[in-house]
Amino acid sequence: MLWVFIFLLVAAGVAAATVYFIEERNRQKQVAVADKTPPPPVPAVPDKKPPPPKQIEINLVSVPLGAEVFRADDPEEKTLGVTPFKARFPAGDATINLIFRLEGYKQHTVSLEMKDNTGYLAEMVSLRAKKRRGSKKPVGKKPTDTKKKVDKTHTLDPFAR
Repeated sequence: MLWVFIFLLVAAGVAAATVYFIEERNRQKQVAVADKTPPPPVPAVPDKKPPPPKQIEINLVSVPLGAEVFRADDPEEKTLGVTPFKARFPAGDATINLIFRLEGYKQHTVSLEMKDNTGYLAEMVSLRAKKRRGSKKPVGKKPTDTKKKVDKTHTLDPFAR
């Protein structure tokens, strides 16, 4: 009987140690999970510079090419460019007034909306008076007849030598 008592005592000790080690392992897992919790989120630092305003592109061309383009509201009349060229402006609901100038042609002014990319063709009007294309006959001498007269009374033999 003593052997049975000793066996029961050892079995109880092994069971108690097993329960102790299982509980200890669960506690360690809980501590490890608690350590892995992410730190609180860091508030985002706002950008010091606001994003640049949206830009639109306007393709400017003139006929004939080579006209200087100015902003109508610029008192210094700084040249934006010489046609053909592309100009960039901030987008918006506003309109922009442009002046096209070319020597020998009338100044051309246009208002463009600044909503989307676009293009503009300025047809320049010449300052020179247009010449009339008419059939004016020269005054004075009559033109001389330079054509050879053909004798229509005889038949010509094309094979004669």
